[in-house]
Parts: sequence; structure tokens; C-alpha cells
Amino acid sequence: MKVLKKVFLSAMSGLLIFGLLGFLELYTPSSVEREKELRIPTGKTLREIALMLKEEGLIRTPFFFSLYGRITKLDREIKAGIYSINHPITPLQLLRSLKEGSQETLRVVIPEGFTIKQIAELLEKRGVIASKEEFLKLAQDEDFLTSLDIKAPSVEGFLFPDNYNFSPQQDPKEVIKVMVNNFKSRWPKSFSERAKELGF
Repeated sequence: MKVLKKVFLSAMSGLLIFGLLGFLELYTPSSVEREKELRIPTGKTLREIALMLKEEGLIRTPFFFSLYGRITKLDREIKAGIYSINHPITPLQLLRSLKEGSQETLRVVIPEGFTIKQIAELLEKRGVIASKEEFLKLAQDEDFLTSLDIKAPSVEGFLFPDNYNFSPQQDPKEVIKVMVNNFKSRWPKSFSERAKELGF
């Protein structure tokens, strides 16, 4: 009995210390001396993000950050984007900010006459999408084109040249949808009917 009691007390002490360390880690703010621009790419796991935050000096222990995110299921709601950190922030506040999403938007002008390749390169350069290759692959994906009601080999000619406001590191599918819907809203119905008559 004495042995079991010692084991129990040791386990409880360990849990108490573990919980205290976790509490201190989550509620201790980082010392941000200057404004930091934090880029969270699409598809990153919480563990990868935690390691990135440690390198930036925004958290001290990736383990507790990741553990809390998984327990609260916030790891499923983290949004990619560009975040500006310009004040001391606790890991808990940082995790909630990543859940709420970046408030920054990127204004992009798509010139008339641009090909889908040029558009993809511009969007990648401006930080709207992470990969121009993924964008171009989607632009020719048969199932995706069908979902957009496009009966053509690609979205070439369906991405309307205009001024757009996108979120940083946005899903390429959403970017293409926005541009295609803009095209459809501006394309006169009579032109659509004529295009069908011509077999387009």
C-alpha cells in the first residue's frame, strides 16, 4: 500500500508540475521588440507552425502550444495568411489569432490580355497563392472545370481582368472561383447564347 501511495503521489505531483508548466507557457507573453510579419502557408500542420513560431521567438515550447491546440481542436481552424505581430502576445492569444484569420488583404490588378500562366505567376509573386503550379493544375482540372460549368480545356479566357482583393495564401480554388464568377457576372447573356450557337 505504501508503494502504491508513493506512486500515486509521485504521479499527482508530476501532473501538477506538468500542468503548471503548461499554464506558464501558454500565458507568458513573448517580448516582441519590433514588428514581425508572420506568414502561415496553406497546408501546414500545427506542429510545423509551432516550430516556425519558436524560430520567430513568439513561443518558447512548441509542445504545449501544439497540445493545447489539439485538445481544444483549434488546430483544425487555423487559417493561412500573413499576420502582423507588433506587441507582446501570449501563445494562447496567438493561437486564437490564427483561428480568427489574417485581416490583411492583398490588392491585385489582373491586366487585360494576361494568360493563365501570367496570372498564376503574378498571384504567386504577390503572395495570394503559395504555388503557381497548383493554380495551373487546377486551371485544367476536368472535375473542377465541370463544377464551374466551364466546357473548355481550361479556365483560359474565363478569368476576368479586374482589380481584386484577396487574402494572403488563399486557396487557389477560391481565387479561380472569384475570377470566373466575376467573368460570368459581366458577360452579357446575349453573348453567352451566341457563344453556345458557335459551339463554345
